[in-house]
Amino acid sequence: MYRALIAFVLLTASLAIAGCSSNADSQAALSAPSTEVQASRTSRPSPPREASAQRRNAPGAPLDATVQAAPVIDVPEGTVIEAKLDKALDSSLNHAGDTFTATVFRDVVVDGRRAIPAGSTLHGIVRAATSARRGAGKASLSLAFNSLELPDENSVAMVASFTDQTGSMKKRDAAIIGASAAGGAAGTGVVMAKEGEQVRLPAGSSLSLRLDQSVQVPRRS
Repeated sequence: MYRALIAFVLLTASLAIAGCSSNADSQAALSAPSTEVQASRTSRPSPPREASAQRRNAPGAPLDATVQAAPVIDVPEGTVIEAKLDKALDSSLNHAGDTFTATVFRDVVVDGRRAIPAGSTLHGIVRAATSARRGAGKASLSLAFNSLELPDENSVAMVASFTDQTGSMKKRDAAIIGASAAGGAAGTGVVMAKEGEQVRLPAGSSLSLRLDQSVQVPRRS
């Protein structure tokens, strides 16, 4: 009887131990996939940034193929521009540093395209002004044009000098001297009057200019 009791106790203990081991294995098996999924999520690489965006932002990188330069027209050196003075200039009133404008009154056409339309604005500056005084020599105005503003408000730098004297200036016996003859910089023209008289260019005076350097202007459709 005593031996049977001991055998029953040992059997019960063995069954209990076997059950615990089985439960532990089951829990380990269930938790393993979760750990693998977590590891997979942790090790998954982050999506790369768009290479095209990096290329666009990199200094010196070429423009995206979809971005194209705006078409332009090359207006060659030597092209003549006809304009009228917007406000009067006077050697006795104007001084170096004064600015002025003139309006183009005739289209400038290049290869059949209107490059500089009538209505464009030429911006200039008085480089020097000498008033007529006894013993001071002839009165003169040194003028330079430095930029061209198109009707659509696009503006480009320009260097232009006077051509031969125009009709309106001939009537006043004023002589126009180019930059090289006057000893000035390129793009500078000098208007001189007769002895004892002032240089007076009224508003509306016709000016004929020649480009000393080619310029590029936006092409119109």
